[in-house]
Amino acid sequence: MKKTILALTIAAVLVSVLAINALAFTQAYSINSLQLNGNVAIGDAKGGFGDKAVWGTTRDDAKTTHFATLKVNVPADGKYYIWLYVTHTGTTDNSLFLSVNGGTAFSFDFIENVSEYYNIWYWMYGNSREDAGSTTGVEGYMTARMPKALELKKGDNEIKLFTREPGAKYSAIILTDDDKYDPNKDTKLDANKIDPLTVYGGTGAVTPTAPAQTTTKAGATGGDKAPDTGSMGFILLGVPLLGSALVVYRLRKA
Repeated sequence: MKKTILALTIAAVLVSVLAINALAFTQAYSINSLQLNGNVAIGDAKGGFGDKAVWGTTRDDAKTTHFATLKVNVPADGKYYIWLYVTHTGTTDNSLFLSVNGGTAFSFDFIENVSEYYNIWYWMYGNSREDAGSTTGVEGYMTARMPKALELKKGDNEIKLFTREPGAKYSAIILTDDDKYDPNKDTKLDANKIDPLTVYGGTGAVTPTAPAQTTTKAGATGGDKAPDTGSMGFILLGVPLLGSALVVYRLRKA
């Protein structure tokens, strides 16, 4: 009887662990957790979460000086996808360079040459111009420029966002291992009115403010102010596992 009970207990634990590992990883990050370098900083940006955003003012083709570093900790080796909550005024302030763990950086474009995407806030997935070539229009992105998979290793990783076009703003970040996930369609974010930190984030984040989803004009007269430098410690959240044990883990998509 004792052996049977022991076997059932071990089986239950294994099933629980496998179920946890099978859950999709989805984590939100505050721009206040970024490490900022060079002419990249946080400033006022109407419509961003907390009416704040980060952007650079100096193009960094060398990819050495003007960048923001996002430190992430993931539960397993694999492919992950990054989403930024972005705004831009046109075709001259809508791209970044992105690199992972010191690897070769690629050009990450927001939606191009589509006027209805100017001066609003929306979620944009990481993509590579080098992989897909020059692509314009929503249809072009949907058919040619697919989300760029970031190869991350279990544990700590660094994602760097270099200034490509000065003025390209982003106000929040989501990382997920679900290639079908789209925060623009995430009902938990209530049509992007809910700061993702309150759903997929940790503690210690800035108090969220619901962004205006229409006619938001970044950089308009009397709107955004010059960014201020600042940073905030990276947060890990401990959650209960299997009833009594506590492990350091991340909130994931339900």
